[in-house]
Amino acid sequence: MATGQPAVGASLLVGASSASTLPAPASDTFAAVPLLNSLTPPAAKRKLQTYATLDSPAPKAYGGVIEASTCSFEILVDYSDTIHRRLISDAEASSNVKRNYRIIMPNTGAEQLDFVGFVSEYAEQAMNADGIILAKLTVSVDGAWLRTA
Repeated sequence: MATGQPAVGASLLVGASSASTLPAPASDTFAAVPLLNSLTPPAAKRKLQTYATLDSPAPKAYGGVIEASTCSFEILVDYSDTIHRRLISDAEASSNVKRNYRIIMPNTGAEQLDFVGFVSEYAEQAMNADGIILAKLTVSVDGAWLRTA
């Protein structure tokens, strides 16, 4: 019987370089985003067009190019953490700060997803007296991503 893959152990890493020409992921230095609460990898979604034809009552679907995608995640904010400060600074910068990102899946083969992106949203969530400050972040993917096993 097949079982689902547990999510515990998944990690998001962010590259140190923010140079105008980023190094290849293999040449960058990555650090894990600590206190990661949830993570949604980029989706492989194609632009879809449907057409009705005169010779069939059923519509025809045609898939086009892959649409722009995002990676979203939530962290338990630690304002003293270097990586959290980097993500906040990137989000508040006057221009897009592109970096290499890497998602490592929790499977035995440590499948990973590498992509370039920039923080397009940083939003601290509602605060209450007995809770921890959470922030939702969105990284807009710039270009294609590479999945390796």
